[in-house]
Amino acid sequence: MRLREHKSRLAFVLVAMTVCALLFVGAEAASLLRFARHEILAGQVWRMLTAHFVHANFLHGLLNLTAFGIIMHSFGHKLGLWQWLVCGALCCLVISVALLLFSPSVLGYAGLSGVLHGLFALGAVMCFFADSRLYGVALAALVVKLVHEQLPGFDVHYMAEVTGGAVIVDAHLYGSVAGSLIGAFYSGWRLLTNLGNL
Repeated sequence: MRLREHKSRLAFVLVAMTVCALLFVGAEAASLLRFARHEILAGQVWRMLTAHFVHANFLHGLLNLTAFGIIMHSFGHKLGLWQWLVCGALCCLVISVALLLFSPSVLGYAGLSGVLHGLFALGAVMCFFADSRLYGVALAALVVKLVHEQLPGFDVHYMAEVTGGAVIVDAHLYGSVAGSLIGAFYSGWRLLTNLGNL
């Protein structure tokens, strides 16, 4: 348990270093890393991963890293370093693919928030099955948030001063779905493994 907690801190450090480094590359370089629908469809597929680590400004990056730190503090013990990194990468790719397929109006995107929703859902699902059903409250709160964001009339510009534009709520939805499925997979796998060891 303690080793996994240390490794989750390392995951936070690695992501934080990446986000901070990209904050200093300059707007022109960052524009080559953001999610850009037409460019991705033209072959710039690296954007599907890098877009989630690029942020509009320092405050945008700081808010997302703070949330990431809270998630790692709460759920970091559930997985090892490489598992968290792989799950995060999977969330990145699922969000990007889903935006391409199901959200044609989204032409651009940048930031970690979609992945954060995915990691939160992943951790909460795993804790729900392994630790306490009280984590169902956290999952219910997440569902309420996601539904609220999808309602007509929801103000997607409520954080425009921070993000520099609209909040891409579809990324939150796709990330949460991806994280929930990964968490359910891991929980089921561990259950089968434990049953096999009886």
